[in-house]
Amino acid sequence: MGLSDVRSKVVPNMTLIAPPREGGHVATRTFIPHKCHAAIGVLGAVTVGIACVLSGSVATGIATVPSGAVKQLSVEHPTGESLLEIEVDEEHTPLKIVRSSLIRTARALFRGSVLVRASVWKDRRPALRPSTRRHWSTRNGRVERNRNSLRRVGVSRAGVDYADAVDTQEYARLRDIFVEDAAFTRPANPQELIHGVENIVAMFESRPRNRLTQHIVSNIRVRVESADRAVGTCRVLLFTSDVSDPGAPDFGRKASARQLIGTYKDRYVRTKNGWRFAERRGTISFHT
Repeated sequence: MGLSDVRSKVVPNMTLIAPPREGGHVATRTFIPHKCHAAIGVLGAVTVGIACVLSGSVATGIATVPSGAVKQLSVEHPTGESLLEIEVDEEHTPLKIVRSSLIRTARALFRGSVLVRASVWKDRRPALRPSTRRHWSTRNGRVERNRNSLRRVGVSRAGVDYADAVDTQEYARLRDIFVEDAAFTRPANPQELIHGVENIVAMFESRPRNRLTQHIVSNIRVRVESADRAVGTCRVLLFTSDVSDPGAPDFGRKASARQLIGTYKDRYVRTKNGWRFAERRGTISFHT
């Protein structure tokens, strides 16, 4: 085989075959290469199975091959069997292998609860960062951390909904994103603080309708402070265009040369209708 000295290698893999013993279709013993394999490798099993269905191979007259274009073969090995499914094209000369696969099943190993004495955990509480220590207890620490994960998802959605409402110019939706007494500053004018959701909506409604925007929101970071309070930051990349630009058929409208990258610092509260902005302050970091 041109492999030179293989005394310290795991190749070649060799498989001996024999008539089936346990109701399968062929029996095997695989050597890799000095020790007998406790079972048979996946590739080795498929190779044996294909040899069994090909007329004139070394397996002819040894293996028991089922009929039909789709054949399920049981390849016996020292600790059980490997089940194969091989599809052939019987109309093709010589016989053509269409596909081969290994059939495997899975089962549950165990299910239930383990009740551990509280004394076992005495003086063994894991060291946690200060931000998570207040949520830890031997009984509900994991539950509380999972709840915080869900809260962060709900909070993050507010920022995405905000960008979509502004880009689609559906400014009335902002009433479902900000609380009634919310505070807001535009990144382009961070010194002007706008109070109240109605004033925030009115500010957006006053913008020219021909100005088109696309906000790309990223780097969303949220810190849950309590069950109904959170703070966070995100980065926003803003592209703008004008409705008068006809655009290109394959590429859409041409964006303005100036692009802005900004940061929002947010405070959130949870209401009966979900998480809302209590405060959103924007600043611009870079421009092109």
